[in-house]
Amino acid sequence: MRKRTAQLTLALASLLGALALAGCGSSGSSGDPASLVPASAPLYASVAIKPSGGSGGEASTAAKKLTHLSEPYGSLAQALLSSDGHKLNFKSDIEPWVGQRAGVFLTSLNTSKLPQSTSSIQTLLEGGLSGAASALGTTTFGAGAAQGAIVLETSDIGKARSFLEGRAHEQQAHTISYRGISYQVSPSGAAEGIVKDFAVIGSESGLKSVIDTSLGAAAITSASGYAKPPADAIASAYVQPEALLKDVHGSTSTTGTTSQGVALLGQLFAGAQSASLSVTPTTNSISLQGEIHSANGSTPWNGPWPN
Repeated sequence: MRKRTAQLTLALASLLGALALAGCGSSGSSGDPASLVPASAPLYASVAIKPSGGSGGEASTAAKKLTHLSEPYGSLAQALLSSDGHKLNFKSDIEPWVGQRAGVFLTSLNTSKLPQSTSSIQTLLEGGLSGAASALGTTTFGAGAAQGAIVLETSDIGKARSFLEGRAHEQQAHTISYRGISYQVSPSGAAEGIVKDFAVIGSESGLKSVIDTSLGAAAITSASGYAKPPADAIASAYVQPEALLKDVHGSTSTTGTTSQGVALLGQLFAGAQSASLSVTPTTNSISLQGEIHSANGSTPWNGPWPN
């Protein structure tokens, strides 16, 4: 049982790796991005964009070890938010308006529409943060490979709005509204807007679900087995395996590496109703704390980040 729990946690850590992200002026948002994520989302990951302690703090040191990047937060933020043909610069384009944390959630994933290098679940499980962040960034939502969204805290709502308006103009997006909240949709189907002072970029259905949650629909914080991560966590993840497997399996061909990856997920998460994981830096290492929930109860797991 302990070995299987460790395998489950490793799988969840890999999924977290595939989704992680890495003043003056008008005030921005405060609070947890999870408060705007729908309870039905089968996979949710949260990350610190601006870690405490600065570039020399434990969080930054841990992130460098985790991502193998010299500037992990800026590099991953750029990978997630850059669009086709327009690479962003973290210092000038993102840092002036982004807040402390970001969340990414999926409601479905069509792996056949992912870039070829990341088109299988097996690849996503085995890949590192640097490559997967780009594969699961805003372009992926626009391409129809993923349904969901990135929800970012803002430190300056005016600058965040200007950033989104610039993206919308670049993508020839048009403005529409849903339940009284305006947002932009590009010809590719990508959507972006400001919801309760959070910047939201994703698929149109993903953005609509964020609006629904902001207006009272159940948030993932109320989902069974969801645990609020520790205050010093640099990343966390929550998965509802049965729903995730159904959404991935139902949207892809069951041949070749994709079917092998789906089978791997099915084996690892068999019997699990939900699983949560947080990543916390310590002085000399990175610590994982997780919990697997099943019909037989809950199994906690603690250990170092897998090498």
